This record gives sequence, C-alpha cells and structure tokens, in this order.
Amino acid sequence: MYLKHDIKKLIGVEYTYPKSEEIIEKYGHPVTLKGTNNTIWLAYFHKGNFSIISVKKTGRIRSVYPGMIDEEAVKGELKATLLKYNEEKGK
Repeated sequence: MYLKHDIKKLIGVEYTYPKSEEIIEKYGHPVTLKGTNNTIWLAYFHKGNFSIISVKKTGRIRSVYPGMIDEEAVKGELKATLLKYNEEKGK
C-alpha cells in the first residue's frame, strides 16, 4: 500500500482549526487509535484510508501511514516522537 502525494503533504501540518476542518472534510472524521496518550495522538482517517501520529501539544502531524496502523507496528516511531518532544520541551 502506498500514500497518495496529497496525503504525504500532511506531514508537518498543524492539525488545528481551520486546517483540521479542511482535513476532516476531505478525509473524514478521525478515529483515535490505541497507543494514544497524553503526548501523542494516533488517528485513522477512513475516507483517506491512512493513519497519523501527531504531537498533541503542537498539533503537528509527525508521520503518515497507509491504512490503519497498529500500536505495535509503530512502536519505534512512537518512541522517537516522544524523545524528540521531550528534547524540545527541555529547551
């Protein structure tokens, strides 16, 4: 499975209003996935058939994956996201 070019462009985008409304309109309402915690949001967009990892504090989309991701499949990415977040928070 691959990601369409327009979906790849979501990496780095802040999932905040009004951009979030545009994304929802195009790809459907997100479903929060297992693995979401106080820092990281994992979500699946059914119309676009892709999942994201986002940093909650900034709303920035860090990664985009085709289909519905599994917490175990992205465990390394989640660790890296948390480490980066904690480093930036410590500055």
